[in-house]
Amino acid sequence: MKRGYEHGKLRNRVHDLVHAFLENDPDGTASVMIIDWRKASTPPYTQCVADIRLVGAITAHVIHMLYHELGMRNLDKVHLLGHSLGAHVCGYVGYYVQRDFGLKLGRITGMDPAEPMFSDTDPIVRLDTSDAKFVDIIHTDATPWVERWPRPGGLGMYQAIGHVDFYPNGGNNQAGCNDPMQKFINKQNDSFFWGFQEFFGCNHLRCHQLYTDAIPQRCPFVAIGCESYEKFLAGDCFECDEDGHYCIDFGPNAWNTYRRLIENGVMIEPRPIRAYMITGDDAPFCRTHYKVIMFVSESDESLVHGGEIGKMAVEMLGSQRERSGRMDLSQEPLYFEPGKNYSAVAAGKDVGMPKRAFLSWEYKTNPMNPFTWRVMNTPRVYVAYIVVQTLEHRSRQKFCPLNEIPVKADQDNEFREEYCSKDS
Repeated sequence: MKRGYEHGKLRNRVHDLVHAFLENDPDGTASVMIIDWRKASTPPYTQCVADIRLVGAITAHVIHMLYHELGMRNLDKVHLLGHSLGAHVCGYVGYYVQRDFGLKLGRITGMDPAEPMFSDTDPIVRLDTSDAKFVDIIHTDATPWVERWPRPGGLGMYQAIGHVDFYPNGGNNQAGCNDPMQKFINKQNDSFFWGFQEFFGCNHLRCHQLYTDAIPQRCPFVAIGCESYEKFLAGDCFECDEDGHYCIDFGPNAWNTYRRLIENGVMIEPRPIRAYMITGDDAPFCRTHYKVIMFVSESDESLVHGGEIGKMAVEMLGSQRERSGRMDLSQEPLYFEPGKNYSAVAAGKDVGMPKRAFLSWEYKTNPMNPFTWRVMNTPRVYVAYIVVQTLEHRSRQKFCPLNEIPVKADQDNEFREEYCSKDS
């Protein structure tokens, strides 16, 4: 494991990651080494960028020494993890292991690889797929500086450089990281110094928390390949292993998932995958992904009433009354028109196979637009039914309202499978 540039508070997260690996090793044979290069990771940043070549070369020789002394057959079970600049150090390790000793590392995990002086450069100066048999990348702080102003821009790369590149929450703006700085100060026992560091580096450091959380496999941690995060959220990439949209387990099991795709003939030849997923704002970070397709009725009553504007949200209920939590289906108000259908992907807590769904609708009134005024009747949308798919359970279910009752504003509206007629 290799730390990044100037992260004092990172030490605790590295130790959490080490303990998670050792406590969840099924064979009890794992060994973990931490490469401490603090003396070479101090300002100026440009000097650190130069120093990582030497750090990588030295580490490669240490790995070869272990390979020789332990009589290892190969380096397939050697897994390097590096954060920020440490990710590119791992790339140099892989390069020198091959150049100097004719060996190849099994796996490298780049945790939000540093962007400054590495983005769009020749692969020889950064981490790339040639450095190990499998390279997976976690992007959590890839926002350009201009887009984040006046907050600091992202420290990590957006460019895809691995066999699999994971983009949790689109690769930037991680859940909970836009909270006020005072909240971070409070979490650090009212320390402004550590609170500011947590606030500044929240997105960049989130990759550590996500990976640590994925090791015990307490709940499904699945991502799916897609052309963009926008298409993922629209539900255009939700069928696992169809049309090039491959499902990949996030965390330690990623390589096994990738290999199975090839071995089972699902993926004809190795190809890079950009995989997207949604996480929570605190541990456990894993969430179940729900694709909700809402069909607005074109009945006479619905057509006479006309369309409505607002924000729709859904909550799923499991067989043991587990609740997914409220999941917004859009960030901005939408116009719900009779005869149309609307699709969105949202994420919530896992409830197994959902038994009921609750739709809630927040109606938006514009005082300057009399067409949005509702004086004589309650705002409503005539939703004929919804179809709910889950990525993790690969399920598809249809839910309907009782007796075609419309969805009314500012209340929970219940939908069940048994309310659907056979010909609906």
